Amino acid sequence: MSSLFARQAWAAVSRTKPASLKAAPAAYLAAQRRAFSVSSICQEKRFTKEHEWVEATGDNTYSIGLTSHAANQLGEVVFVELPEKGAKFEAEEPFGTVESVKAVSEIFTPIAGEIIEINEELNDSPDLVSENPEQEGWLVKFKADDLSSWDKLMNSEAYAEFIKSEADDH
Repeated sequence: MSSLFARQAWAAVSRTKPASLKAAPAAYLAAQRRAFSVSSICQEKRFTKEHEWVEATGDNTYSIGLTSHAANQLGEVVFVELPEKGAKFEAEEPFGTVESVKAVSEIFTPIAGEIIEINEELNDSPDLVSENPEQEGWLVKFKADDLSSWDKLMNSEAYAEFIKSEADDH
């Protein structure tokens, strides 16, 4: 964090002018650094062997999407078929398809739950799955019914090893 920004932040909090503020207290600056570091860290993503990711978004809700690896393997995505809001699925059950210029692939739910939101932007721009699969190209959000399968999912390090082992097998 820049010292100018820290001084301006401290000035806003203490209701003094930045020019008259000579130094911000160390405790305040430390708290600001912690706040910024926490807000910039993504929630931990978990990954499946089918190359989907799942990310906790709070209050027992999760986002699902395809991994960058899957998007690269598929190539240009031209169509995405997703379920209706309110549909319920068991863990590892197919819930939609992604069609690319190379193939059509099923998408699986990593955790059992109910779809509470679908990414409507994919109707007009399915290429978001190709271009930014782990952010703007998310597929659905759901409310989890059963989190027992969460521990079976891979963290980012395990997923990287999994991808490497797949490449070694081919």
